[in-house]
Amino acid sequence: MLYVRQAPNTWAQHVFGYNHDGHTRAIILIDNAHRRLYMFATAPESGGGIYYKATSLDEIAFAAGLGTPILRYPNATRLNNVTSTKQTVTSATGIVVLASDRTTTAYYYNVVPVD
Repeated sequence: MLYVRQAPNTWAQHVFGYNHDGHTRAIILIDNAHRRLYMFATAPESGGGIYYKATSLDEIAFAAGLGTPILRYPNATRLNNVTSTKQTVTSATGIVVLASDRTTTAYYYNVVPVD
């Protein structure tokens, strides 16, 4: 669930996924210039792959399902703890996401273009 503060003491709820999707440890990145929000999460909860969904900031709505896989590798079966920048993103910066894997004890990364 993504909660967005709208007015003083008012919060809107937006469904990112359901229990059966097994998302955990989500992060969000915002592109103000294109009015886009990107949300990344691990699934399943014990570790596996990193998925993302993007939506308009003006009409937040996420498609059903796990999302688009951004980090999934056959030898890295326990990817978890996705992280990225803490600043807003732009077309110039793009998006870089990083996660660690318990199986291989290595870090993995990928890039999402911002358009």
